[in-house]
Amino acid sequence: MTLKPARRLPRKYNRPTSAKTRALAESRNKKRKQWKKDRLRRWLRRAHRSYLEWQKFVLHWFLVGLAGVLVLIFGFLLFSPVVHIREIKIIRTDARLDIESVQQALAPLFNRHTLFLSEFEIRSLLKQAITDLDYVDITKVYPSGLRVSVHLDPLIARMDILDPEQERSTSTGTSIDYLTNEGMYIATIAEQSEELSVFTLVDWGARPQPGERVISVDLLDRMDRAEKALKDQFDFDVLSRKVYMRSQEFHLQLPDYSLWFDMRSPLSDHLLRYRTFLNAVSSEEVNQYIDLRLTDRVVYK
Repeated sequence: MTLKPARRLPRKYNRPTSAKTRALAESRNKKRKQWKKDRLRRWLRRAHRSYLEWQKFVLHWFLVGLAGVLVLIFGFLLFSPVVHIREIKIIRTDARLDIESVQQALAPLFNRHTLFLSEFEIRSLLKQAITDLDYVDITKVYPSGLRVSVHLDPLIARMDILDPEQERSTSTGTSIDYLTNEGMYIATIAEQSEELSVFTLVDWGARPQPGERVISVDLLDRMDRAEKALKDQFDFDVLSRKVYMRSQEFHLQLPDYSLWFDMRSPLSDHLLRYRTFLNAVSSEEVNQYIDLRLTDRVVYK
């Protein structure tokens, strides 16, 4: 027995749908749509739970793997000879830097562990070898390199060291005597391209040796402030400077005479005495010097 294909009922058999039937059909249709939405929501919830479980699983094993890799890297860095210092590159920043002395100072660093090498230790080694060391730039080039840039104290003047008795220069050889901003005496054959003032050093017991501090920073600072005050307040240019080591005083040579200063009284007192002297005595009467060191009088010649 075969079923006949479906076809529309003849119009004469069609009957109008009642309100209750229509309401029943619409209710069933709405329930079907709601059932489809609920089924979709249940599927999405199951998918979300599966995703969270998968995410937790992947994160757990990722952390385990990461911890294992870190342990391996740490062990490699700790025990492998690959991360021991095998190359030290020294960058010259000043022509007077002695590369050989720097190499000898840093020689104990070879075969040291790069990771545990401190910058303080490197600076200490260099400070022992270089008396006029200013600062050091240190860069570790992993796994086994070290780059060191050595900066020296800047030079502020050339020095002319005079014999205390004969008043003549005691410099010998081809080296040139310089003074750093820290008052350090440096002798080098590397002549500076910039124009530097000249400090004459006298009144020393034993001749200063290179690497020795010959002038205190306080005296250098006072001399610099005295020169600026003479220029700003009196419009005088200083032609030369003479420093007396043992007595801790300095003489500034002006065009017509020299001014004598010391470290016992403040610079402002020296300048006040000089101003008072100019108001009382004509500068034409001075031929050689004006001594501003005494507290109760000004001596001149």
